[in-house]
Amino acid sequence: MRILWISLCLCSGGLLLAAGQLGWQHHPAARQSADEDIGTVLDILNEFVDRNGVWNFITFTGHMDLMPSFQQRLMEKFHTPLYVVGSNLGPLNRLYLKATNVVVTFFTGLDDPTLSALNDTLLSESAFTILFLHRPATDEEELKYLSPKEMRILFGMCLRQHFGLCLLVFRREKIYEIWAYYYIANDMTIQRMNNHDNNFQNILRQKNYRILVQVMNDMPNVFWYNSTGNIRIGGIIGIMLQEFMLNMNATMDILPIEGQQNSDYKISKKSRGRIVDVVANLVDDASLSETCPVLADSRTCLLVPHRVPAPWMSYVFIIFGISLNVIFVVFILWYTAIKYLANDRRSLTGALLSALRLTLGIPMPNREFLRLRLPEKFMEVFSFLGMAMFISVTGSLLATSLTSGVFKPAVTNLATMQASDLLIMTNDPTVPLLFHQNQLPRSLAGRLRVVDSKTMFQHFVDLNYSYAYVVRTPNWRAMSLYQQHLKVPKFRLIGNELCTAARLLRLPISTQSPLRFVFGSFYERIFESGLLLKWNRMGFDNYRAVIGIKKLPLDTRIFKPLPLSFFTNAAWIYVVGVLLSILSLIIERLIRAT
Repeated sequence: MRILWISLCLCSGGLLLAAGQLGWQHHPAARQSADEDIGTVLDILNEFVDRNGVWNFITFTGHMDLMPSFQQRLMEKFHTPLYVVGSNLGPLNRLYLKATNVVVTFFTGLDDPTLSALNDTLLSESAFTILFLHRPATDEEELKYLSPKEMRILFGMCLRQHFGLCLLVFRREKIYEIWAYYYIANDMTIQRMNNHDNNFQNILRQKNYRILVQVMNDMPNVFWYNSTGNIRIGGIIGIMLQEFMLNMNATMDILPIEGQQNSDYKISKKSRGRIVDVVANLVDDASLSETCPVLADSRTCLLVPHRVPAPWMSYVFIIFGISLNVIFVVFILWYTAIKYLANDRRSLTGALLSALRLTLGIPMPNREFLRLRLPEKFMEVFSFLGMAMFISVTGSLLATSLTSGVFKPAVTNLATMQASDLLIMTNDPTVPLLFHQNQLPRSLAGRLRVVDSKTMFQHFVDLNYSYAYVVRTPNWRAMSLYQQHLKVPKFRLIGNELCTAARLLRLPISTQSPLRFVFGSFYERIFESGLLLKWNRMGFDNYRAVIGIKKLPLDTRIFKPLPLSFFTNAAWIYVVGVLLSILSLIIERLIRAT
């Protein structure tokens, strides 16, 4: 039974059981034989539950004269919810749990009503695995089994109802046989499964089946390129498909599509009469069959700069803040007013210059200090003490900022994004609709700039932090490796306010392609092994080689000397002050001369 268990493990999720109109008699031999069949089924289910888990059991029960009943044995063994439906009611088109289910059907022959009950719309549209167990109704028919003609009729019914993976189990004398059908290249093949070879791969090789893969550029996740005259696919999805073909010992033909993938991606079903087996792009399409595996979740987000350097000229306002600078100005005016009102003979200009002197921390000569009135002396002493402390503290802050750098306020949410002066760049023409529908903040729609892919790529490679970029999270997982040598990444994704809701991305596999039988189990194995992390890095290296990115950015030196241009304003203040002193001297001399 090992092959049966392995085949059942191709699917995961809930479990649906159907039992036919079995008019099993009370004869001890028939009861013993039925118990053996039921025991075999329970062993199979137990193996399946251990590997995959079960959502629920649903039984289509006929006249099963067993004590204890099949339903009771299920509940005692698995302790899961059980739904009992009469199989003589015909198709019910019931709503089952949204999962990959396994249908186990006990039937007595091709005229069993249970087979009609399986003609269910949901069963036909979902990724169910159907296990048929043929069980004769009476002990006189105990040694009867299905003929090749009857098997072809049964599997033909499965093909018409779009049951993809079907297994037929019956007992020939004392040995259980497992048969399956494959519909490949418009031909149905029925084969017995055994322990020595892989029937599915053998049939693909015998029929020389070539797998057709459609791909559109969605860098760096997947892309196609011309290598020595042959079309190849790269990126993490490309590597995964190549490894899958090696595992299947199969050959693929690539159907490249011009352009860049966006949310309005069209999936081709056929090309020149051939079925497109796989579309090597992750898409968000609720109409896809459950045979298309979910490979990732995706959110469209704003990629914002992590630390944006501030201009040299704005250091004082960023370090000390607007409020502190306002207090600084108010102090100068307040000190000027006290100096002017305390001495009637002092001019307003003299009081203002005295306030500036004190603000700059320049002490007053002792002889002039002794001539001050008492209120002015108190003001001078205590104000000078306060200004000395203030200048010492601010000098330390300024020295630290000049050596380590000063940065604009970080963008951490929608409010800080609105307060910043960042523009938003995208190369996807469908992104404006996301802002219009308020999936991304509608208040930021005015900042959006739609450019071509080459322009956006160049801006990002240059680490241009004047923009925020619209990205999809699967693409960013690979593209974030561009910053792997930076101690402090230049860009990052932030909170939910600047992202759309998460959507599940599927890999489209045709419902007529034989790959739908095996790709799911292959992906589960590589996911559990951690190979996706390795392939993500390999896919990015492949992307770098194709695009021509030879070097990754490195951190620049944080400590560097200040440029002379930083002292330009201070130099101009000094020059203006000297010119004013010379001009005032000339005016005084001219006045005295007259």
